Formats: sequence, C-alpha cells, structure tokens
Amino acid sequence: MSTNDHDPRLEEAVAFALGSLDPGQIDDFKEHLKTCKRCQEELRWLAPAVRALPEAVEPQTPPPALKATSLPNGARASTPRWTRSPPTPSRTRSTGSPQDDGE
Repeated sequence: MSTNDHDPRLEEAVAFALGSLDPGQIDDFKEHLKTCKRCQEELRWLAPAVRALPEAVEPQTPPPALKATSLPNGARASTPRWTRSPPTPSRTRSTGSPQDDGE
C-alpha cells in the first residue's frame, strides 16, 4: 500500500485512538491493525497524548439548548461523557484503546 493510499487508515487510527471511529468501521480497522505495523506504531505514538487529554481540560457541561439541538432524541436521556467526574491524580487510565475498555 503506498503512502497516499494508506493516509485514510492513519486517519482511522487517530479516530480509533480517540474512541470516535464510526461503529461500522471498528471491526474493519481492528482487522487491518493486526497486520499493519505502521498503524500499530501510530497508535503507540498517539497513546500518551490520548491518555493526557482528559486531564488537559476542565470538564464542561454544555448549555441545555446545545444538548437539545445536537443530540438525537434517544441519546438525551443517557448520561453524556462530559458529565463524568474529572480525573484525579490517584486515578490511572489503562493503556488500551477506548474501544477495548468498554466505552
């Protein structure tokens, strides 16, 4: 696979690391990841930044009007990610990808 042909896979690696890869693409990317050293290395390179993100910003609760216009009706009843407790120094995060830790 040439570098340009592989660029979309590297973008998928970023989305996968952040837990934002489309659900329909996860299995395909995991299969690709089994044999792609380049994407494996990309995920290793991204891991420290991904682990630092939750601690890099203070959690914010969006205004109700934004929630009402941006979430599908069924999602409004569930607890959004941004209302979780902020990380504390004593808490540690696994090094696995977001898809592997049940989120």
